[in-house]
Amino acid sequence: MKTPKLHHIIDGLKNSLIKVNDTELNEISKAEKTVGICSATLLELREHIIRNDLKNKSEEIRFFKDTKSFVLSEYLYYSKLWEILIRQPVTSIRRRKKYLRKVTAGVQQFFNENTEFYLYYRSGSTHLDEQYFVRTEISCTLDCQHFIFDPFFSTSHDYTLAAIKANEKIAAYCNAEINRLRHRGNYRLVRSDMFWSLNKRDLMQVIYGIYYTNAVNRGKVQIKELVCGFESLFNVKLSGYYHTFYEITQLKKQPLGYLDLMKETLTKLVEEQDEHKRRKRRGHSGQDQSRQTK
Repeated sequence: MKTPKLHHIIDGLKNSLIKVNDTELNEISKAEKTVGICSATLLELREHIIRNDLKNKSEEIRFFKDTKSFVLSEYLYYSKLWEILIRQPVTSIRRRKKYLRKVTAGVQQFFNENTEFYLYYRSGSTHLDEQYFVRTEISCTLDCQHFIFDPFFSTSHDYTLAAIKANEKIAAYCNAEINRLRHRGNYRLVRSDMFWSLNKRDLMQVIYGIYYTNAVNRGKVQIKELVCGFESLFNVKLSGYYHTFYEITQLKKQPLGYLDLMKETLTKLVEEQDEHKRRKRRGHSGQDQSRQTK
């Protein structure tokens, strides 16, 4: 169980990631800023552990398997995303898709090289947790970073677990981008002057609501197709939409705030219209009674 301080640190990170995602920065700047936030959070976690060491092996396993691996996976994901955005070709869609496929091949190679532990993680096993997530003496490579391989702040497999989580997200991002590029030419703009004026997470709430209620083609449509359609309609880029949905699920307060606002606004409008009709009917009724009296 996380201490109140650890909860505060993790909640602070999640809120910071959401705020960065809602800014008007380009994707490269967002990734770069997020890397810095995750790095600072890792250092904050380390300082907390130094001052308040973990009480027992169960607490140690939970910290390195869940808490640290989450923060470290975000750090690794956004570091790799930044590299992808910087290095991807911009001269043609074909070359960009080829580059992204090369990245996914690298991800698959990583999984192949860590098959045993990857299967352990995917199966939800716990019988080797004490071996993997309790601190012992580990060796540090020449290019290691202090918050990753610090013996006081690392176990034999917390980095590998974080790398697996990060690579799963990288693979999802690359596949989504490849599909987006594949469908890019299939949508024409309805009006070139329309643009989405709220944050992108609000629009994704609408898109996922449409998707999961099977509102388009009786549900026979892929989320990437809906995303591409809305991108063209509102002149907005919605890259990383799987991660955006994950961010929505992590919000504790009003995770579907925009949909709630839409419902409240429309409900209020309907109620106002009903009240207007009632007043109008009362007015007509009063006029009729006045005529009858005369």
